[in-house]
Amino acid sequence: MFYMDRQIIVKDIITNTTVNEEGKRLFDVMSDFILKGDSVILSLSDLEPMSSSFMNSSFGALIDKYGKQTFKKKVRFTNYRPAYAEKIVNYINLYESR
Repeated sequence: MFYMDRQIIVKDIITNTTVNEEGKRLFDVMSDFILKGDSVILSLSDLEPMSSSFMNSSFGALIDKYGKQTFKKKVRFTNYRPAYAEKIVNYINLYESR
C-alpha cells in the first residue's frame, strides 16, 4: 500500500482559530488522512493565535482518537512562527501529562 504526506493549508479550511467548531473541522480533515494511513503536514502560515478550545477540538481530539504516538508520527507542522511552535509543543506536552 502506498501512503502519502498530505499538506493541509489550515487557513484554507478554517476561518477562526478560537472556536471549537473550527477545530473540529480541522480534526475531521486530519482524521480522514490518518485513517487512510497518510501523514499530515499542517501549514500554519497567516493564522491568528490558536485558542486552547481550538487545539482541544483538533489536536487533542486527534490524540484521544489515535494516541499520542500516532499523533507525533503522523502530524507535522510547517510555515509557523516560533511562538506557534512553542505553544503547540507546550499544549502537546501538557496534554500528554494529563
